[in-house]
Amino acid sequence: VGYLLGHEVPEHRMTFRDYRVTAFQWARLLAHRPVALTPTSVVESEPTGAERGYATGVLEAEEIHGLRRAAVDSKVSVNDLMLSDLFQVIADWNNLAGQSKRGWLRINIPVSLRTREDKSLPAANRLSFAFLSRRQSDCQDRKRLLDSVHTEMETIRREHLSLGFLAGLAFVGGHRGLLPWFLDRNRSDRKSTRLNSS
Repeated sequence: VGYLLGHEVPEHRMTFRDYRVTAFQWARLLAHRPVALTPTSVVESEPTGAERGYATGVLEAEEIHGLRRAAVDSKVSVNDLMLSDLFQVIADWNNLAGQSKRGWLRINIPVSLRTREDKSLPAANRLSFAFLSRRQSDCQDRKRLLDSVHTEMETIRREHLSLGFLAGLAFVGGHRGLLPWFLDRNRSDRKSTRLNSS
């Protein structure tokens, strides 16, 4: 969608392809319902550096250089490498609690919508989101996982697929009662997951 990319196209209308791609993205999101991350109370080891539910850490310069070298060697970006590793970490974490390997995992990726025309904008977020989903069983083969993540991320960047999230929100927001239903549906799923994990 042109105007979402920073172009002055006030009369732009979504094409049939835009609608088709958006519908496919949202259908896949709804069909591949992700499993919840196993609560720390179920796993013996607690994450280090945890504060208010977040575990943080600082990478040393040599570690950063090592990541860049590994990305170059694999002909992928550092982001691709980290996303692939994160999928494996989440799968391993859930496996510690005995979760089925058939469940889906999903990572929400912020995608910047800033363009050259946005240089004068203040320090504010102008972004959308892309979503990567993998079965836990897909996270066993590191090379295959990394290749698939790299391919999908390239497609997201090339086709501007993150705009589908905004288009979907516009559709949901334009139909009364649809957004509350969608949010309530997700709340009930999270509540069910917490009860099953306790």
